[in-house]
Amino acid sequence: MNDDINFEDAMKQLESIANELEKGNLTLDESVKKFEEGMNLSKKCNDFLESAEKKITILLEKDGDLNFKSHNEVLQDFYKILQAIGLKNNYLVNCYNLDSETLKEKEKVMIDKFGGNENLDGWKDCYFLYAVPKLNDKKVFTDVHGSSEKGTMITGEEIISIVTENGLQLLVVSNSINIVEELEKKEIMTENQAKEEIERQLGQLIVSEQYTIKSIALGYYPQFADTAHKEVLFYPAWKAVVLAEGDDTMRSSNDTAYSYEFSYMIDAQTGLEISEE
Repeated sequence: MNDDINFEDAMKQLESIANELEKGNLTLDESVKKFEEGMNLSKKCNDFLESAEKKITILLEKDGDLNFKSHNEVLQDFYKILQAIGLKNNYLVNCYNLDSETLKEKEKVMIDKFGGNENLDGWKDCYFLYAVPKLNDKKVFTDVHGSSEKGTMITGEEIISIVTENGLQLLVVSNSINIVEELEKKEIMTENQAKEEIERQLGQLIVSEQYTIKSIALGYYPQFADTAHKEVLFYPAWKAVVLAEGDDTMRSSNDTAYSYEFSYMIDAQTGLEISEE
């Protein structure tokens, strides 16, 4: 797969692969290869969306209503659209207003941090909506996990939408999953138990870094129920945001200290790490 592919082309290729698989004319080997290609494209799209979400957070300085429509009206329209296209899950929805002046002011910050070119067409006031399914009022995490080689790679559903005074400008639904029923409830780790287990696992890493759990949240992660990938089961998980700090003596500069953040997720029942293989 071309690493330089853009979001729109990746989505088109995903649609083409889905159509080929639905026709059922491929051999088993061809189907497996197409599925792996599709999962890789799905991961690429997910990376694009995560990058977009990070960029948007720079701009979120205030909430409120824009002149052309209120927050509540935008949310009501959004739910109607989801129902109209057959998405029946319960969703956690974040709705932000992005006024044109703020967008203009922060464009330089976005370019400096993430690269890209100046928007020559100009900015318009808009609402940005980001939604993920919820189960028992907990988020279904979107982190990619599983193995592409084994055909178990999967990620959660997420939706991005942009609304301007001219109406709906963008609606992207990635990895749509229909949540039909809830599995039998089992005992899960407490927050403290989850923190202790994550700290224990991080302590076994052979690196000279210090790890600090900044936040932790309980949610769900999807997993294929069968090899045909027609059914998905949801399991509870604890997801932590971890700060890593270290000292790189190989750096040429005087400042050798570094830090970064990453996500670490474990099954809330077994304590096993959930990650991409």
